[in-house]
Amino acid sequence: MRDFAFLQADLIGLALAAPLAIVLWFLPAALISRALSIAAPKLSSTPLTPALAFAVLPTLDALVIRVAGVPVAAFCHIAAAAAGVAFARPWIPSVRRMTLFAAAGWWIYLAVVYVDFDHNGRLHQSLLVLDLVKHAAVVREITAHGLPLHDPFFLRSEAAGYYHYFYDGGAVLDWLGGGLVDARMAFAGLAFACGVAFAALFRAFVVELGWQRSSERRLTAGVILLCAIGGLDLIGIWLRWEFTGLLERNSEWWDDEISLFTTSASWVPHHLAAVIACFTAILLLARAQEDESRKSRIALFAAAGVSMASAFGLSVWVTLGSVGILAVSVPLMAGRNLVRWISGLSSAGLVAALLSVPLMTELLSGRGYSGAPLGVWVRDPARVSQLMHHPLSPWIRLAATPLIWLVEFGALAVGSYVFWRSRSFDTASTLWRLLCCSLVGGLAMNLFVQSTIINNDFGWRVAWFASFPAMLMTLAVLQWPSGELLKQPILLASIAFGLAATLYNMVSARLPAGGVPHSEAYINADPSTDYALAQAYRWASRGLPADAVLQHNPASQPRAIDFGLYGRQRTYVADGQAALFGAGRDQVRERAHRIGDVFAGALPITAAQGLYLIVTPYDGLWRRVTSSQCIYRSRTVCITRKIAS
Repeated sequence: MRDFAFLQADLIGLALAAPLAIVLWFLPAALISRALSIAAPKLSSTPLTPALAFAVLPTLDALVIRVAGVPVAAFCHIAAAAAGVAFARPWIPSVRRMTLFAAAGWWIYLAVVYVDFDHNGRLHQSLLVLDLVKHAAVVREITAHGLPLHDPFFLRSEAAGYYHYFYDGGAVLDWLGGGLVDARMAFAGLAFACGVAFAALFRAFVVELGWQRSSERRLTAGVILLCAIGGLDLIGIWLRWEFTGLLERNSEWWDDEISLFTTSASWVPHHLAAVIACFTAILLLARAQEDESRKSRIALFAAAGVSMASAFGLSVWVTLGSVGILAVSVPLMAGRNLVRWISGLSSAGLVAALLSVPLMTELLSGRGYSGAPLGVWVRDPARVSQLMHHPLSPWIRLAATPLIWLVEFGALAVGSYVFWRSRSFDTASTLWRLLCCSLVGGLAMNLFVQSTIINNDFGWRVAWFASFPAMLMTLAVLQWPSGELLKQPILLASIAFGLAATLYNMVSARLPAGGVPHSEAYINADPSTDYALAQAYRWASRGLPADAVLQHNPASQPRAIDFGLYGRQRTYVADGQAALFGAGRDQVRERAHRIGDVFAGALPITAAQGLYLIVTPYDGLWRRVTSSQCIYRSRTVCITRKIAS
């Protein structure tokens, strides 16, 4: 037993994966940007290169991996990066010291919320393992078996029905990292690059809108500041503590969440990458609308189509939101060459549809549920209906929503209000019209539409179509002279509150499970057992056949965690929520219940025929398993031999 071995491995992995992601994604994007600027010369004024890494490369990665595998995709990234060096040189010197410090701070934030900390035989995990289990399992599955993606949570022959493009990139990093970068840190490294790309896109929109009214240094500081803040969510956390006695460990969990940058980029960077791809497409379409060159318009329409295809593979939910917004934008283009706008949308849509055929086939064939993925509702403010166990009137929900949005968006809501009152910037461009459509459409969809599959991922992610325009408007206000800004004390106070929310999320993610009463208290509730399980899974990766099925107890906790973080072999069923990737809910429940009964001792062990079992003292089976039945045995973990009939 060596203290800090897991911590050291994770820090090395993240230290390698983050810069590797920057090099292997941004340098190819410089090559793409150069090609696009030749076809559409007016685009060269926009610093869009990092955003193109997540607007174009995900589609290309998926196609290459599907045809030739992860190693070939990795070599394509290396070759494209080498070719892109020459075109990256002009903008590399423009990277300022402030930007580098911000990137270092972003890396530290990810390290704090991602890495494992081990000491004295105990493994202390972050709260983010709640989602990281899925991320790591998918990355590892693609690295090992390529595409189409097969379900890492439920063993079945069909391809999984899930959007996996972000994980394809994670698999490239995982493969290149060898034994130094595991699937968890590969995912974190790509999340690092995604965060940098979002900040670059944010700045690119300011330039494209012509809203840069201060020094470059102050503009950069404003971009960094608005990426660093959350909402006024600490107010909601305090109220939830007062009424329930539970201290939520994530500031977004007091309500049906609206996650801003740091939460989105660390918990669900695949959704944020889709936001990047969608707004890149919007910018390209807006530029095409105002370009008189037919050749340029064709190139921009095609690039927008590729961006939408990437968005679809990164997050179906975000893409559905963007499709709704672009459809509603058509009436706004009256008097602005409506025929050109409709033809542009149609052309981009056709390109996106053709590139998305393989993924669409997987989504349609790989999901075992029936029914519409979206449903109509009225947003439940602060989840009061759940607390009261009684639904609120829709009229009460509607009346409470503006106040809830103020708390959720925080400084962005205040800054947008100040911006609208001042109207001190040019707002006549096509891009501005699209941003207004995005703002209104994002709020409307967040209020009235929800997804019906497990969580309300649609409502949570579509809020970005309101958040991003709000960030732009708030940044415009932050460029005012200092004397004018000091006259906005509510805005400054809300920014301070937003920074406090980000700090809270970073600290609370590392709180020990037994420190305070909170929901999801089962996560890392026994650090000693988690340490033993991590060691056992790492032994299994070397000691068991690659095609072995290693099964944990799927009924011991609401969500199984360690198998996906550290295991390499497939599992038979993850837990009772294993329908995430498209398995039928009834099949999942039946299998989880049956295997859970084996671990509980209610069914004979032969009911797990063909499986290796990983057993702990928390399982009733532990008392029945003899040493001779274990091929791996520690004080608290046994891995059984393959169960025979």
